[in-house]
Amino acid sequence: MQIIKKVFWQCMLINIFMSVLAVPVAGSVDHELTMSPFSHVKKIRNSLKLSPQEAIKFFGKSYNPLILSIVNKAIDKLNITTPEEAAHLFGQLACESARLSVVDGRFDPNKIAGKRYHGRGVIQLTGIRNYRKAQKYFNIIFVGDSKEARRNRARLADPTEVDLNVKILCWYWNTRVRKESRQSLYKVNYYSILQVTRSIHDPQMSFETIRGEKKTKHSKWHKNSYWYRVRYAKKIYKHYQNNLEMAVS
Repeated sequence: MQIIKKVFWQCMLINIFMSVLAVPVAGSVDHELTMSPFSHVKKIRNSLKLSPQEAIKFFGKSYNPLILSIVNKAIDKLNITTPEEAAHLFGQLACESARLSVVDGRFDPNKIAGKRYHGRGVIQLTGIRNYRKAQKYFNIIFVGDSKEARRNRARLADPTEVDLNVKILCWYWNTRVRKESRQSLYKVNYYSILQVTRSIHDPQMSFETIRGEKKTKHSKWHKNSYWYRVRYAKKIYKHYQNNLEMAVS
């Protein structure tokens, strides 16, 4: 399977390269050959998005179509072009948003956020430190008791605020996951999922804590959270592999 996958992506890259060099011949234009490289990349990204039917298959009928649209838009904005990274994204968000069903108020095991700065958004922006970082980056007031700050925090917890949720998701993925665990995004296994999960939670958190092996009053929550992410990342990655097998058969 690994060999088939490598050959497929190599052929795709060769196709992109050839499309740049290709010169159309009058009367015999091959549409696939003369497509722009950007069209090929867009085609790859689209193949990594989940359809409503696939979302029901993986997450159940309780999933929110608006949240699915946020994740699919993020795949475009992040320019995700590998099944490994897409599987990591969906695997993490399956846990962060309770199988793409909610964007507000998930459990904060460390009890540091309180009601004001509890998790909001598809990727659950949590804690005043992260709200401050988002506020500084986007120049949007999230921190404090002003009417504007309360309104913007409420917007994060509203799935109809698609553009804002896409921006926060992409910013967090770029500055946390890609910055801390980029190499782990090229494969999907227990260790790579562990690395990505740590980037989501806290880059300083120990692996033992994430797996729930370090005995704390929240160890059960951490253990369940980690294995939840493993389950969905692997399930969706297998889905991509099955699609690839059908494409090359």
